Amino acid sequence: MTNLRHWSWLVILCALCVFAALTGYSGCFKRETPLIESGSSAPVPGVFNLSLPIEGVNVNPLVFYPVPSFAVSWTDSANATNYLLEISKDDDFTAANSVYSPTFSSGAIIVTVPEGAVLPNKWYYWRVTASNSGGSTIASNCPLAFCTGMQTSSTPPAGVFDLSAPLDSPPGQTSALSPDAESLIPNLSWTNAQNEVYYIIYLDDDSSFMWW
Repeated sequence: MTNLRHWSWLVILCALCVFAALTGYSGCFKRETPLIESGSSAPVPGVFNLSLPIEGVNVNPLVFYPVPSFAVSWTDSANATNYLLEISKDDDFTAANSVYSPTFSSGAIIVTVPEGAVLPNKWYYWRVTASNSGGSTIASNCPLAFCTGMQTSSTPPAGVFDLSAPLDSPPGQTSALSPDAESLIPNLSWTNAQNEVYYIIYLDDDSSFMWW
């Protein structure tokens, strides 16, 4: 019986040694060794949020073409060394739907999307990923969506209207209301449009009104 007990204690002791070797335990205390991910000792970037543009906002209310530059911002992520900003045509953020995806240094939490980076009258989704050598963290409240000139409310669109004066003139002929366009400012008038909020006047020497 005594030999059996000795063998039992020996088996238990061996099992404890194997357990301690595998789990990092020594005696009754766990070894304080931090978990390291991605082969780096750096902690992953901290939690952060997207700020502007907010969900559903219209960044191009006057429907300019090309779309003017606009600002995007997010809160700071602790330990981040860079940020990846992604603007996509869909919330899956695949390469096929990506329209703008620059990387910024850790100090940049307010950046400018350049003119023409997105098209007018479209919906886009955006998100930001903070990264360092230890890993990456995606903003907690992403993705957010914004539009670039589309009707975003239930307000009915503006009604049909017509230009009144000055009347159209053949090429080379000056208008009676403005015989000298270099020195006089013509009076412009048009009929009223129902449900209008404002009017945008375009003046160009080309009837195509192309801006590029």
